[in-house]
Amino acid sequence: MSRQKVALITGCSSPTSLGAAMALTLLKRNWKVYATSIEASSMTDLHKSGCEVLSLNVTKTTDIEAAAKAVGDHLDLLVNNAAVEGLGPLLDTDPDQFLEMYRINVLGPLMLVQALADALVRCGGSVVNIGSVGVCGLPFHGVYASSKAAFQALSDVLRRETAPLGLKVITVELAMVMTAMLRAENPFPLDLPKEQRSLYFSKWYDGISSRYRKDIEERYDAAISSTKAAEQIIDAVEAQVSGKIWVGTMAWIFKWLWPLLSTARQDKINGGLLHVEMLKES
Repeated sequence: MSRQKVALITGCSSPTSLGAAMALTLLKRNWKVYATSIEASSMTDLHKSGCEVLSLNVTKTTDIEAAAKAVGDHLDLLVNNAAVEGLGPLLDTDPDQFLEMYRINVLGPLMLVQALADALVRCGGSVVNIGSVGVCGLPFHGVYASSKAAFQALSDVLRRETAPLGLKVITVELAMVMTAMLRAENPFPLDLPKEQRSLYFSKWYDGISSRYRKDIEERYDAAISSTKAAEQIIDAVEAQVSGKIWVGTMAWIFKWLWPLLSTARQDKINGGLLHVEMLKES
C-alpha cells in the first residue's frame, strides 16, 4: 500500500487565500495537508475540511521547529505562500518595516526550507515558492517587489543546488489571482510617520493610492480564481515539474512579452499604471 503524500502550506489564514485554495485542492487529491498561519484559529474551515492546522510564524524559530516536529520524517511538498504586501514611496519607507517585510517574505521561507530539508529530500519532494510578476518594478511597490525578486532569486538558486539531491523546486510568478492580497485586505504598513516623510509624495497619499486601488478593483472580474490558480500549481507539482511557472491573468505578458521591451518602454508602462504624472501637480 502506497504512503499518503504529505504537504505543508504557509499563509492559509484567509479563506480566500491562495494557500487555503491549495490546501483544499490537495485534500481533494487525497494528500495529507498541514495548513499553517500565525493564528491557527483563523483556519477553522480548513480544519473542518480535513486539514491539520498549525500555528506558524515563519520569522520565529520556535514555530518553525514545532512545525518540523509535527510533520516528522516525511514531507512531499512545502509551499512557501506566506507573505505580506504594502505600498508606498521608497523615500518614505520606514527602515524597520523594510527589514520586517524581508524577514517575512525572504528569510522566513528560507529558514523553513532549512528546517524541513531532510524530510523533503527523503521523499524526493517539491518546494513551491510563490513569487510575483510584480518584480517588474511598479512604482510604489519597491519594497514588496524587491523582496519578491530576492525570494525568486533564492528559489532559482535552491533549485540548482538541490537538483542533485532529487529535490524539485518550483518558482511561481503569480499574476492577477483573486485572493485576499489582491483585495488588499491586510496591507503591511511601510511608511514613516507623517512628520518624517519627504516633501515630494503628498499626491501618493491624497490621490494616487486611491486611484490605483480603484483601478485594481475594476479589474477584479478579469482575475482568475484562487481555486483555478491552485489547481495549476498542484498540477505542476504532481507532474514533477522543477523550474519556473507563470500563473494568473496576463501572466503570459510577463513570460513572453515583458522581457523583450526596452527599459524606456517598461518605465512608461509602469509609470502610467501608477499615475506618476500626478506627482507633477504636487
